[in-house]
Amino acid sequence: MLAIWPVLWMVLGALCEDVGRANNAVRFLPLIDFAGVSLLIVWGHFLGLFFFAVSVLHALTLVVLMWTEKRGSRCSNS
Repeated sequence: MLAIWPVLWMVLGALCEDVGRANNAVRFLPLIDFAGVSLLIVWGHFLGLFFFAVSVLHALTLVVLMWTEKRGSRCSNS
């Protein structure tokens, strides 16, 4: 069950990226344009990168936990 979380984080990041790109193409929120760049685009890319980083960290944490658990069980058997 824990292994699905990194995938969910990546999907959430991809959705944020898509919202940013859609806003860039359609410009349906012109009120939040700042210097020609919509803040939703910036936040979409930022959140996309953030959730990607969270997914990588979560996956690495799971790998480290599995590795230490395996190593601990190997040490206790000998």
